Amino acid sequence: MISVSPNLTASGESLLIRAIAGEQVTFTRFKAGKGAPSGDPSDLTDLVDPVLAFGIATCDTSTAGQMRLEGYFATASIPQNFRWTELGLFAKGEDNVELLYAYAYDGESGEMLKASGTNVLTEQSVCFTVNISTAENITAVIASVVYASKADLDAHKADHTNPHQVTAGQTGIAAEEITVPASAWTASGSVYTATVASTVAKAGNVLDVGIGGSPTVEQYEAISRAKILCTGQAAGTITLTAYGIPPAISVTITVLGVDV
Repeated sequence: MISVSPNLTASGESLLIRAIAGEQVTFTRFKAGKGAPSGDPSDLTDLVDPVLAFGIATCDTSTAGQMRLEGYFATASIPQNFRWTELGLFAKGEDNVELLYAYAYDGESGEMLKASGTNVLTEQSVCFTVNISTAENITAVIASVVYASKADLDAHKADHTNPHQVTAGQTGIAAEEITVPASAWTASGSVYTATVASTVAKAGNVLDVGIGGSPTVEQYEAISRAKILCTGQAAGTITLTAYGIPPAISVTITVLGVDV
């Protein structure tokens, strides 16, 4: 990101004077670039070497005399690898002519950004606080596509209440608990097998088993000694194989089915 504060350009100062006089002024967008000014930056009318433009995501005028503008862009918007040295804020008056209002140049401190398709994910945010005479005649064009900020994403990841209301069916995962009686196990060569009814058995599913319910110490030890795996399935049934000692008591297992 840009680490230096932006300064008004000559065009920006002129537009601010017009706003103070009552003209309607609209902030329109940001631009990021990789150039370096050769003269006085305040004389610029555009970035020296612009790479991408991005919209204004939020506009806050809750502080008297100030307007806080924020914008975001992500990896998908970056057309090429570049060192981000320039940042510009653009605005227009009632004549509808867009001008470079404020400009920042970060020089050698500019961050290196990677283009889309390079497997390096980037989210950048910028914030300009602009001094204004009155909020009534100064507005901002808000972009129709807004990227979530890092803070938004962190908060979302920390929300474990299923904010998207995703169901188990939508994930392709289903689970059930099955009680397997001791009498279900029969010898099959060097192992023991049990075929039991199952609601998650489905052609093509990958099945896994684990300890289910709230087992007693005896049941927990019996399942652990049995070394049970799911080795087959048919319509409405699964086949369990005990590669260790088959349980001599009824045990409850959890069966997890995943669509593939």
